[in-house]
Amino acid sequence: LQTVVVRDPHEWTTYGIQPLSFVDSLLSPFYPGLEKEAATNLNYIIQTQKEDGGWPLNWSWNNVDPAAWKIAEKEWRAVVTLEKLERLEGFHRIQRQ
Repeated sequence: LQTVVVRDPHEWTTYGIQPLSFVDSLLSPFYPGLEKEAATNLNYIIQTQKEDGGWPLNWSWNNVDPAAWKIAEKEWRAVVTLEKLERLEGFHRIQRQ
């Protein structure tokens, strides 16, 4: 785990395994030892949320098949958005109105 998790927030804009890929809540068995990185990753998630409520993808294959990517990007953004919201919920970082 120590060697595969990308801990530098500057590298989170590219494809890689972020701390919250493994840590889904305070009760996660991987949380001890990644507390600081998880907190930073949570802040990063909040800061990178788009106006439409979703998150950008940190990968693309638009150059391979633009028409297919246009469809796939919407589906993958939905998957990533759900994952980010689950992480925020797992750490009680969603504000209820």
